[in-house]
Amino acid sequence: MVECDVALNKCKQEKMKTDTKCSTPDCAKCTSSYKTCHDNAVNSIQPVTIECTTDKDHKRLMLVGTNPNPFPETCDVTCTFLTGDKQQVSEHREPVNLPKQAVKASLDDNANPGKPPITNLVTKAVCK
Repeated sequence: MVECDVALNKCKQEKMKTDTKCSTPDCAKCTSSYKTCHDNAVNSIQPVTIECTTDKDHKRLMLVGTNPNPFPETCDVTCTFLTGDKQQVSEHREPVNLPKQAVKASLDDNANPGKPPITNLVTKAVCK
């Protein structure tokens, strides 16, 4: 939606160079285009996914996310898992920034969350 705001401001600045009161249909079209952009963004919001995972050796805890939307997301994520010594661990990360239109983006990793291997991963994510 930020992109809609930027486009509106750019359009109005351009049109108001010659129409200082923004009274022409061309200038009014800026607002109409903004409304369409905003409505499309709101109505086309797709769900994002964030997954707690590990490297292939199950030693490093990692976050991977996908965001098909045209705007970034900020999420709080909790990864719960078992370590190699059977300890249950919960790691909470906030904020986790998920870039716009990201596909399986590496978001965060922790080199040593506990004794490997890391198993039984459960992800809980809440995006704002």
